Amino acid sequence: QDYSSSLKCTTDKQTEGWSVSVPGKYTLYAIKDKHQAYAKIFKPRRTLYLVGGCLKEYWNYWTDPATCQFTPSSSNPEELVWEGYLSPTWSDDRPEPSKLKILTNQSWTSETYHPYVADTPLVGEGNFRSSGGDDAKWEISEAGNYRITINTATETIRGELLGSNAKELNAVTEVRKVEQDASVQVVCVKGTIYVKSTEKPVTISVCSIDGKQIASYS
Repeated sequence: QDYSSSLKCTTDKQTEGWSVSVPGKYTLYAIKDKHQAYAKIFKPRRTLYLVGGCLKEYWNYWTDPATCQFTPSSSNPEELVWEGYLSPTWSDDRPEPSKLKILTNQSWTSETYHPYVADTPLVGEGNFRSSGGDDAKWEISEAGNYRITINTATETIRGELLGSNAKELNAVTEVRKVEQDASVQVVCVKGTIYVKSTEKPVTISVCSIDGKQIASYS
């Protein structure tokens, strides 16, 4: 819940300030031109959703949610990461083909993330704001594979262009395409990975999206 209050300047050390009844991480916002402030308790996000004209499914996040879904960072619990292919020049006619924003749920009415200034370049580092202002969006100018890192505690975003040669990489996972070995079958069902091999012995390594090994079997 947000708590808004008016700000005033004073030299009286006895003037009452704010009080905190629930422990935790808070974000304090000060609106200088309106002399107002409000605070919000930090709640970690399990996932986020990227939507925009520069995605394959553009604004239709419900068509294939997995392609626009952020995943938790393995190195920082406050960060979420998305990697995939973006383009400002898709062949079909779509609204705002070079722009994007971030949803916190699969809903247009839930909290959304925006840049403070409309058409801010995605590549680079900066801050984002949540719902409550104009429907501003980030913008890209080049097609390629991107990594977007969101820190929901510090409300910062980092956009990286990983490469513009999309033909060599899978458009969603950015995993380099390889020839399928008919002797090995890999299936993932509800978070469980099943591997079937006609050859023995077999060594299996499971790595996170940032390349760190998280499990192995031999």
